[in-house]
Amino acid sequence: MTWDEQTSDAMLLRAWREGDKTAADVLITRLGPRLYNFFASKVVDGADALCQQALADCVADSGPLGPDGTRHSVRCLMFTAARQRLLQRLGERGSSSLDPGERSVADLDPRIDEVVDGPLQRRRLLLALRQLPVDAQVALELSYWERLTTEEIARVIERPEPEVEAQLARARAQLRGMIDDEREVSDRTIDARGSEDERG
Repeated sequence: MTWDEQTSDAMLLRAWREGDKTAADVLITRLGPRLYNFFASKVVDGADALCQQALADCVADSGPLGPDGTRHSVRCLMFTAARQRLLQRLGERGSSSLDPGERSVADLDPRIDEVVDGPLQRRRLLLALRQLPVDAQVALELSYWERLTTEEIARVIERPEPEVEAQLARARAQLRGMIDDEREVSDRTIDARGSEDERG
């Protein structure tokens, strides 16, 4: 069968589960970069292997599939599998009693800050995101970058929808505060260096 851009994620995943390699290639091309970005913002290395594991989990899952925006969407299934793989990985690196509602990626692997590059504004955002609890970071990224609904995010992080809405509000406020604080420190450092240069 021929697949194109109009084919839904659900149809492609169903076909993949039935052994259609072409459907698998189309779905990986479509969603693979999103899955890679999910892991790359949270682990120093091994993002490719984690992507493969999460996709394999989606194929092995026999649960129902639904349209985007619902708790049975393919993206929801994919990011649910990705979060589980991420927590497993972070648990190996940090603590077997990892609480994703309390601990951050930066807590569990300080090396993560070493791989941040790009424009200053992007670096500030990524560094601040990594200071948030894992599930708060996941929820914000899925809301803003992936446009997942509250219903989908609730399934991914295993929380009731009202809790997700409250968590998103808290995380936004924390993120703004951290970015503002980091900007103030950077500005003071630049001013101090400028003063030293003038005296020199």
